[in-house]
Parts: sequence; C-alpha cells; structure tokens
Amino acid sequence: MSTGEQGGRDPQPIAPAKFGLKSALVIVAVGLLLAWAWTPSRPEEPVYQGKTLRVWLKAYAESESGSEVQAESEAAIRSIGTNGIPTLLRLIQTPDSTFRTKLQALVEKQPFIKFNFADAERIRVMGVRGFKALGESTKGAVPDLLTLVKGGSGTVGREEAIYCLAHIGPSAQAAIPALLVIASDAKDQNRSDAFMVLGYIHASPESVVPFLTSRLRDPDEVVRLNAIRALYRFGEAAKSAVPSLIALLTDPSEYMRERATNALKLIDREAATKAGIP
Repeated sequence: MSTGEQGGRDPQPIAPAKFGLKSALVIVAVGLLLAWAWTPSRPEEPVYQGKTLRVWLKAYAESESGSEVQAESEAAIRSIGTNGIPTLLRLIQTPDSTFRTKLQALVEKQPFIKFNFADAERIRVMGVRGFKALGESTKGAVPDLLTLVKGGSGTVGREEAIYCLAHIGPSAQAAIPALLVIASDAKDQNRSDAFMVLGYIHASPESVVPFLTSRLRDPDEVVRLNAIRALYRFGEAAKSAVPSLIALLTDPSEYMRERATNALKLIDREAATKAGIP
C-alpha cells in the first residue's frame, strides 16, 4: 500500500511535462544562437595557455579587484599584447541585437532552461577592460578609436572608445581635437566622458588648459566639476587656471569648494597657501 493510500489520500498522478510549442521554439532558437556563436567563420582570436583572449577578458572583468584570478588574467592579456587589438576593437563595437534581447526574455520565462547570455554591453565592457590591461601599448588603435569617437552619439562603441583613449593616456593625444568638440557640445551625451578623458590624456596643455579654465565659469555645476577634475591631472601645467580656481573657493557648493581646494594644492602649492589653504 502506498504512503498516499495509508494516509487516506488518493495517490497523486505524475503531472505531464509542460512542454508547449513556445518552449520548443525557445530551445531551437537557443541552439541556433549557440551554433552561430561558435561558428568557424568567426575571426580567430589570440590564444594563451589554451584559452582565447575572450576567456581571459571575461575572467579579468568579472573577478574581484586584487584577486589572484584578476592578476592571472591580466598577465595573460598582457602576454597576448597588441595581437589582441583587433579582437578588442570588435568587442567594443558589439551591437545590441533585438533578436538576442527577445530570445533572452523568452528563455527567462522558461523555468527548465538555464542559460546565461552575455549581453552586448557586458561584451563591450570586456573590450574596454582589455585596453585598460594593455594601456599605452595599444596606442596603435588610436586611429580606429578616433573613427568611432567622431561617429556621433548613435555610433555603437563610441562611449567605449572614449574610455579606451583614457586608458591609453598621453599617447592618445591625436584624439584631443575631437574630444574638445564633444566637451563643447552641451547636447552630446558623452560630454562628461570627454572631460574625463582630456584629463587622463593630459597633453597639449596650451590648448586644453585654457578650454578647461573657461569651463570653470560655466553655469552648470557638473561642467565646472568636470573641468576641475581634468585640470587636476595636468598638475603644474595648469597654473594658468589658478585665478579661476581661487574664485571657486567662494562657490556656494561645498563640494565645489573642496574640489577647487584640492586642485589648487596640487597645481600651485604656493598660490594655495597665499589663498589661505593650509
């Protein structure tokens, strides 16, 4: 006698599997997507210790800062070196696929299918992290990155390209004219990014410092803060901005006054002392 019968309950029939046409289509679609992802026509990637660059990039991007995994993956990316630039450029231009987005939404509704998609944004970030790991050695990619930057706000990978230029640093000096155009456009969605990168590149002070100094008088507080952050990275090369920074010591915003104070101490210690900054 079954447990159910012993307890006075009717035995529960085994429920038939809920497997409709929609679920079947989802499985087929996932299979097609996986087949596409691993198709042999995909451009070859550099390999290090049996793992492709993407595998190392994923580990680098997703590992905890300072961990052994991050250190190992960063070392692997550096071992691959500039041979990885073509792959990195492809990654930062990964488009958002409508089909992929809809498929992911369908999969998430099916409890029996467990599959984690790497969305386009995450893939683009992996590419940026690759440029971060390689730093100045990727300066040969500046022309390609500049093409993306000049493509306008709707260009896939534009924001990522701007961040890549920041990781390259002073060797990305050729991008300064384009970045100044973006930083001058109040309607450009990457305006704040452009200010940030001008600071990280910190080159051509004769043209960049006067531009940033003029933005210290901008009515938009965010613009003023971005200008201060960028000037900070120029150090003593930004001494011509000292009078404008001193003027910000009386700004209504406490945070603005604090940022201006820190910038003055770094750019011109003597002027900061004369302004009453300890």
